[in-house]
Formats: sequence, structure tokens, C-alpha cells
Amino acid sequence: MLDEKLRRRGVTPVLGPDGLGGLKLGTPMAVAVESGLLAVDSLSAARMVCNDEYKVAAAGSAESPVVFDIHRVLVSLVAFPGVATPEGDGLGSSVTAVRKAYPDLQMVPESDFGAASGGSWGFVSVPGNDRAGYYFGVLDDRVARIKLQLDRTDCHPMM
Repeated sequence: MLDEKLRRRGVTPVLGPDGLGGLKLGTPMAVAVESGLLAVDSLSAARMVCNDEYKVAAAGSAESPVVFDIHRVLVSLVAFPGVATPEGDGLGSSVTAVRKAYPDLQMVPESDFGAASGGSWGFVSVPGNDRAGYYFGVLDDRVARIKLQLDRTDCHPMM
């Protein structure tokens, strides 16, 4: 499984700057599927433009969609429990910690992500990858979702 040896040694799998373990942004869908690092996501819905029928296999039952664009190229990955950015931010991190790691973080309050519960989302360019961004979904001042996504994609950038 994804980074299993690292987990046994207590090292957190890393989302970014160019992927998650062996899953890299820009990888053709056929190559990603053949890698054995994906599982079919039973929670995905049929999409007209983007394919999100797969998830990171190591996520187990946790939500971790992997999205391929109309060109069948991997364009986004979503963190699951136990995964963090290279700067150490993961699910449950405070907005204060994320801002410290990413001073250019741009937050959008009361956005579509969790609007009913006062949620918001933030975006920042990925250090070390000028082709991608992190999207942080925030509820109650804690990170509830982290998405690594290529900047140029036919897929909607929503969380």
C-alpha cells in the first residue's frame, strides 16, 4: 500500500508538492490504475467532464477521491487521515497553523464548502510546484479537507 513502510516507522505520508506517494499529478489514468495504488470509489457519482470513480487505496474507507480530467490525466488528489502537506498540515490542523505554513493563503468565508455550518475554504499555490495549488476546506477553524490540484484543468476547482 501507499507508503506503508513509512507509516510503520511513524513517518506521515505527504500530499505534495507533486502528488501523494507514487500517485503524481499529470499521470495518465491507465498508468495510475495499473500502479495498484487506486481502488474503485463506491461513493463517486457519474461526471460529465471529470472522472472521480477512483480513490487512493491506502485511504481504506476514508474519502480520498482521485480525479482525472477529460484528457484522462490525474489532476487532483484529496488527503485522508494520516496524510499531511510537506509543511506538516493535515486534517484537523488549525487555520492558524496553515497560515503560518502558507502566509499567502487566501481564505473565502461562507463558501460552498460547508456554507450551512459556517465553513470556508482557502487556496494557496504549492511551494515547489508552480503548476498546482492546495485547497483547504475549513470547518470550525480546523482543516476538514485538503486537495492538491493542478492549476490548469477542465475540472471544477471546488472542494
